[in-house]
Amino acid sequence: LEVSTLGKITDETKFVGGITYEKLHGTIGNTSANPTHFDTYRYGGYGQISWQADSNNLVVIGGQINKSENTDSDISPRVAFIHSFNDNWTGKLLIGKAFRSPFATDLFLNSPSLQGNPDLSPEYIITFDGQLIFAEKDLSAAITLYRSKHKDLHKRVVIEDTPTFSNSGKVNYRGIEFEFKNRWAQKLEVQLNASYQTNKDEFGIKDSTYNPNTMIKMGINYQYSPNLVLGLFNNYFANPTQPDELNIEPSSLNEKAGSYHLTTANFRYSLTDLFKHSQVSSATVSLLADNILDKSIYFPSINRTNVSTLPHHNGRSLTLTLDIVF
Repeated sequence: LEVSTLGKITDETKFVGGITYEKLHGTIGNTSANPTHFDTYRYGGYGQISWQADSNNLVVIGGQINKSENTDSDISPRVAFIHSFNDNWTGKLLIGKAFRSPFATDLFLNSPSLQGNPDLSPEYIITFDGQLIFAEKDLSAAITLYRSKHKDLHKRVVIEDTPTFSNSGKVNYRGIEFEFKNRWAQKLEVQLNASYQTNKDEFGIKDSTYNPNTMIKMGINYQYSPNLVLGLFNNYFANPTQPDELNIEPSSLNEKAGSYHLTTANFRYSLTDLFKHSQVSSATVSLLADNILDKSIYFPSINRTNVSTLPHHNGRSLTLTLDIVF
């Protein structure tokens, strides 16, 4: 349940706010001899005020408060300052705190190999970032620098010979991201996103999250006709951190996790004209070709450290979708 409101306080000041309530009720392990039934709740509130100081400067102040049944309430504030240098260039500074509540399995799982922890608190991350943006009619570009502190992580631990979950550890991130988009003659659109990040945990171990340092996504969308759009995208992921770099020696070795290219193509055709004399308001058929190069993609096993890697993406596949709106 969510109830929200928005409006103007003055001509220069706007407000948005709301409250949320979530009821969690269900069963984990329906097919087991001893399924776990759970029934809990969490609620919160949020608010944000934006003040247009003048034509070039905007200040945003906001936050949210969250409360779960078995944990203390937590406040997540955020502050942003946005400055327009001219019609094309804009700068942003932002500091904010965000959280992630535990999943039901983290809280209530009851099995011999893993026990949930109903006292598990949300993990949270505090991020400071600065962004410089350029935009004109058909072209936009942005570069972002950020630093983040991720705390109270949900980690698997062993307490009194029982595997369970606990809030422990922290990771500090820093990175840079570049985004670019350009459209020519209203038919061809080129997109590029490139990022680099590095991180360090509380023990000083670099890149302990396994995530690759470098990721690059690039592609094109082409409007072949008023009804037909073609897209081709390639995602590059650099080498992830290997288990032996974190002093982990799995007993079972699968295919090594390495860098890879994930290439997709998309065909989208509008069928709306075929239904213009019916009650159908729109109709589209889409064909997605995923992993066109049929790469074998593995990633380090994060939770089961006795296994080196696990399959991370399916092989080549085709998906046909028909979407009709009445």
